[in-house]
Amino acid sequence: EMKRFLFKNLYRHPQVNAMTKKASEMIVSLFHHYEKHPKDLPIDFRPNDEIYRRISHYIAGMTDRYANKEFQKLVP
Repeated sequence: EMKRFLFKNLYRHPQVNAMTKKASEMIVSLFHHYEKHPKDLPIDFRPNDEIYRRISHYIAGMTDRYANKEFQKLVP
């Protein structure tokens, strides 16, 4: 009963799904931006090799608030 309740009211709630989709799209957009503009990455993350790994590590270390701030700043 608890499992059904959680799936209906939390895990698959439309608002949660909408926020998850929005966050996923934001992360993909940030990744593509940094891929095209590696100079927008901090110096420690600028690629000299393995660009995709460096971008992934940088994005993975972002808080939600910081990722949103970077998204608003960098992605039109």
